[in-house]
Amino acid sequence: MSIKNAFLAITIALLSIWIISLSPHKAQDTYAQTSSTLTSGVSVTIEEETTGGGGNNNNPATINFSGFTSPDAIVTFLRNSSVIGTALSSSDGMFEKSATVSPGFITFGIRSRDAQGLRTQTSELTINVSGGGHINISNIFLSPTITADKFKLRQGGTLRIHGSTFPASIVRIFNNFAADETPIGEVVANTSGLWEYFFPTENLGEGEYSIKVNAQMETTHLVSPFSEDLEFTIAEIMCSGADFNLDTRVNIIDFSILIFYWEKNPALGNITNICTDLNTDEIVNIFDFSILMHEWTD
Repeated sequence: MSIKNAFLAITIALLSIWIISLSPHKAQDTYAQTSSTLTSGVSVTIEEETTGGGGNNNNPATINFSGFTSPDAIVTFLRNSSVIGTALSSSDGMFEKSATVSPGFITFGIRSRDAQGLRTQTSELTINVSGGGHINISNIFLSPTITADKFKLRQGGTLRIHGSTFPASIVRIFNNFAADETPIGEVVANTSGLWEYFFPTENLGEGEYSIKVNAQMETTHLVSPFSEDLEFTIAEIMCSGADFNLDTRVNIIDFSILIFYWEKNPALGNITNICTDLNTDEIVNIFDFSILMHEWTD
């Protein structure tokens, strides 16, 4: 073959490839997997299946949610702040839900209310939903819930904070009054997803403080967003000896108050009266009773 003929053959081949590339072709299903991050900090996996070929972009899309929270929680799903459905998490804390939505830029929100009535933070994710697509949003790890046994206590008292999360997760406690983000402690949720932590306050002065928590799953190492801030106040509480009701007398009323806390730490619980611990040994017992009898007026 001459050089001229070889050059002509190459030119024809390149021209054929260019023509084929411009020709219509059959649409094929395409699949894409991406990682995204909810605005509240939780990582999710998005798997999107779209159909090529210029289909009707106004067709509804199917969104499949799946993730983790505390057991037997009511999970609520939002589309641009409007509820599009609810689901009940399983006894092991997993949930899933499918919803059909119109295409467009959508902010999805997911939150849950645990068996104790406490609510997680709302995790949000904004994505562009294609018409007729199928999007799987998985690995949604909702924040722990949090509350306390009291919200006002004396300096040196112990604050019991508790809540729920995915079972066996590591719950890390952070304070909002420190310069860094180092956790001040951690606990492991039990098999029911319940957790509690006893926070000492002897190093805190009078004032207002707040605490937050997040959780990390032991197996997958997924990390949840932070919980809501738990606010509490350290206040000076002035005790007047055994006069617990401050009526200037020590009598049967004060005795009944002391008996209410018998064999308990009066700094803990839904109803507190730190003053009943007259000898400050964190338990109300015969020693406090003897002090009360010594101060008896009636």
